[in-house]
Amino acid sequence: MGNKKTSAIWKFFELLSVNEKEIAVCCLCKTTVPYKGNTTNLWFHLERGDQLHKDEFAAISSLKQPATKRKRTESGPNRLLDGNDRDNNDDDVDANTSASSSRNSRTETGSQPYEMGGAYMKAILRSLAIFLVRGMHPLSMIEDKHFREFIKVIDSRIELPSRKTLSHTILPELYAEAKAKLQTELSQA
Repeated sequence: MGNKKTSAIWKFFELLSVNEKEIAVCCLCKTTVPYKGNTTNLWFHLERGDQLHKDEFAAISSLKQPATKRKRTESGPNRLLDGNDRDNNDDDVDANTSASSSRNSRTETGSQPYEMGGAYMKAILRSLAIFLVRGMHPLSMIEDKHFREFIKVIDSRIELPSRKTLSHTILPELYAEAKAKLQTELSQA
């Protein structure tokens, strides 16, 4: 209970310790509200209560502090195959730069599909594979008619591989890359 209470919600709640557990008591209705170390339950209580609660909620809701996302620091753990992991080869293409330039040059170059072995297409397929793996999406997603239409709307020159190509070629390459990176990190520990 030694934490500094900076949220505006604490004007309406008192924090008590009962049987080594912390509970919050509403100063308006004397109801106990579960307190788990954050103010979410307290805000919900005030928002969903009777008219008195709702009036107070309306008065302070603009003061509600938005949830902050934890940022990864340099000392934090690295994830294997982060999106910013790139080899320093001249063949690599920055996906953001290429995507914007490809949209601008679509009319200039026609609608010829990207070369399957080209650096830009490799970057797209790598990003797609990481998206599928990290999101735990089924590999069959790339065969879905609507997903393929979505990709065509983004850039009609992107030719998606089959599920077999993805599972037998692209994913094993990513696996080997992640394995090598992990082995290097473990050998340096």
